[in-house]
Amino acid sequence: MLKEEVTFNKTNVTSLDWNSYPILRFEECPEVIPIVVQRVNEKSTGAGEEVMAAAAAAFANAFFDAAGVRLRGYPFTRKRVLAALTSRRAGI
Repeated sequence: MLKEEVTFNKTNVTSLDWNSYPILRFEECPEVIPIVVQRVNEKSTGAGEEVMAAAAAAFANAFFDAAGVRLRGYPFTRKRVLAALTSRRAGI
């Protein structure tokens, strides 16, 4: 959502190795506040996998509410955010 991106040219994937693939480092991660739900009489069903799919959309909608411009491509890099804000100011 913030950095990870698979890149392509006209025929192939160009992000071929982990050395050049941008991933979020621990010091860049936002604070996580865990909430444990006690379900004593129920089986374990997962650890929030479904939430991750919606997190990027929720972030994009929050950004739209705050800035009035849509972020339409992942990852939400500084370059893409600034381009979206600049295009809004220019009326594009």
